[in-house]
Amino acid sequence: MRKWLLLLWLLPAASSLAAVALQQSVESLARASDAVVRGKVRRHAARWAGGRILTDVEVRVSEVWRGHAPARLTVTVPGGEVGPIGQIVAGAPSFRDGEDVALFLVRGPAGAYGVTGLGLGKFSLAGRTARPDAGDMDVVPSPLAAGERALEPMPLAELKRRVEEAR
Repeated sequence: MRKWLLLLWLLPAASSLAAVALQQSVESLARASDAVVRGKVRRHAARWAGGRILTDVEVRVSEVWRGHAPARLTVTVPGGEVGPIGQIVAGAPSFRDGEDVALFLVRGPAGAYGVTGLGLGKFSLAGRTARPDAGDMDVVPSPLAAGERALEPMPLAELKRRVEEAR
């Protein structure tokens, strides 16, 4: 009986490890981004950077919906696995080789790219559908600009249109 009580007592603590983000719209992410692209993940590789692990994701860009981006770019996200050691960063997007994605990007130092809003700024594309990759994020309701909707699965054409029309 005591083991179950301890387990039940620990469950709320485990759920509090998720990242928390304010609700966003496609338009607010587009406004906060230096570029928004559609592309295919060519490969990803994790590396040590000081005392933490970062993953570099090489993306072949097929379309630029906003801003400017090269035909191939590298996006760096926190976390990953180097050998037997892994580091999980709550809210960070994950990538699979060959995955079709739409990415909201911010340009960092030395030309490196990061994902705007961590997992909020990555959409997984399958056929004609785009799904936000908020993953393990707890999204807290917040006011959005008039006429804008919170991130949700949508037709790919709608995602592209909303990015291009964002002001």
